Amino acid sequence: MSKEKKEWGLFQLAWPIFIGNILGILLGFIDVYVLSLVDDMAASAISAAGQMMSVCTLVFGVVCGATSILVAQYLGKGNRERASQVTALCIVMNVAFGILISVIVLVFYRQFLTMLGAKGALFDMAASYIKIVGWGIALDAYQSALGSVMYSHGETRVSMYLSSSMGILNLVLDMVMVLGLFGFPRMEVQGAAYATLITKIICAMLMTAVFFRRIESIKIFRYIVQVHTGDVKAIFKLGVPSIFDSLNYSITQLVITGIIFHNLEEVDIIARTYLQNIAVFFQLFTGAISSATQLMIGHEVGAGDYEKAAADCKRGLRISVLMTGLISLGAVFFSRPLFGIFTDNQEVIRIGFYLLLANVAVEIGRAVNVVYVGGLRGAGDVSIPVLIAVCCMWVIAVGGSWLSVNLTKWGIVGVWIIAGVDECVRGVIMHGRWKSGKWKLRRLTE
Repeated sequence: MSKEKKEWGLFQLAWPIFIGNILGILLGFIDVYVLSLVDDMAASAISAAGQMMSVCTLVFGVVCGATSILVAQYLGKGNRERASQVTALCIVMNVAFGILISVIVLVFYRQFLTMLGAKGALFDMAASYIKIVGWGIALDAYQSALGSVMYSHGETRVSMYLSSSMGILNLVLDMVMVLGLFGFPRMEVQGAAYATLITKIICAMLMTAVFFRRIESIKIFRYIVQVHTGDVKAIFKLGVPSIFDSLNYSITQLVITGIIFHNLEEVDIIARTYLQNIAVFFQLFTGAISSATQLMIGHEVGAGDYEKAAADCKRGLRISVLMTGLISLGAVFFSRPLFGIFTDNQEVIRIGFYLLLANVAVEIGRAVNVVYVGGLRGAGDVSIPVLIAVCCMWVIAVGGSWLSVNLTKWGIVGVWIIAGVDECVRGVIMHGRWKSGKWKLRRLTE
């Protein structure tokens, strides 16, 4: 057993995560942007396909989320060998899950899209995208496993560099394959799918080379025959509630999408699609602070330093709320040029202003909620926060959205106001959970 104690600052960990996340989401954002140059409905089809696939790929989050917490706590405690054992287990389990989910998606994607409410041209375009990108789900599972371990070791810059390279590659391939530049055939939606799949293959190769050179030896797979029962139990104790949380979120979003598809106009659907692709950039700062806070708290709880863990969570929350509030409020004043990136439809741009205004409450509530949840997960406190999230999402987000579209004339703006209420309520409840101090009793490592 070797002692491995590292001291990190919040921004030292957070800024590479922030930059890496910005570049990482370009894989999805670039597809939507380039297709918006072709057809607004094609962009919406890719967004709908992405939502469906996100539900299916959440299963391997069971292992990744739990692994990042366990590895962080073992490293904080100084037990490097147990951290490596958990790493080997994570990679093997995730690849197996990824292959299984890839098969399910490729066999049943048409049924999933029908359940979502996709019809006509939107259905056909989403289906053609999924049946190509679906082959890359196992690669997503593999990369998620390596990435979660890299984060636990504090190697946040590695993901930033990889995301940067892949974002640039995806942009080039999209421009060539979607729009048919440099003599290539114009493939539109299928071109976007092939560009994304090729990018994932190359990214997996690069990540493998980096991981087994900087983080672990390829020999760690010998630990598969030495797996501790306690680690397997801890993975499922942490992972099942975490995946249920993510799965529940994605399912509620699919239900809300179905409510929108069945009750609102095409202009509302398009405005929502573009808002989601704009707003994801606002959420990156909060996501980076939350990830860094979770990593630090995992190490600190593993070492038994609860006072420092509490101070780091408080600091992360304060920074996240301030910056997210300023960014989302500033976006309101630039709504026209932001939506103008995607479309010249004046009705979509008009709705976009009101969506961005409602989105201020969404982002501030999410900032509080996400940082506290990250802190609680880092400490191993998962089940109660998940139960709270499930209740709020179905009662407030789903129920409120249905009431909004059926009882008001606010359209998609009403749905977004409800989303803000949901995030703010959950943020207040998570604040109470953290202040109770019960997370101090949840350390998982032996």
